[in-house]
Amino acid sequence: MGGPSGTGPGFGPVELIALAFPGADVPAPVLAEVVALAGSDRVQVVDVVLVRPEEDGLEIVEVADLDGPAADGLADLADLVGRGLAGEHDLGLVAESLPPGASALVLVVEHLWAAALAGAAREAGAVVALTELVPAEVVNALAAT
Repeated sequence: MGGPSGTGPGFGPVELIALAFPGADVPAPVLAEVVALAGSDRVQVVDVVLVRPEEDGLEIVEVADLDGPAADGLADLADLVGRGLAGEHDLGLVAESLPPGASALVLVVEHLWAAALAGAAREAGAVVALTELVPAEVVNALAAT
């Protein structure tokens, strides 16, 4: 499968998601959901890193390097097809938003459901005019009114 130029992997739409936590570690239930998501057919997890701001910079921990009981199963994610897609610039922006002692789990996911639509649109000469992710809290608040 080739990208638009015929070289490299071809991806459908991808999204960068940063989940911020008050401590240095990601809770086990969240890591378990990442493992479950990676095994599903809803999205393809293409990159996962943990970001921790430090006084002298930024600590970036690859998912395969996470340890402890909460990280069980994450070793299976060591060979992600898009390692590095969560670039240093994006990770720096995430880290800037974190208070001292906090961390963020950053995922890059490919929306598999949208790949065929994106391909058909591209073939028809269309371009994406707008895309926006509305957080669940906002949707639920609007739906409740």
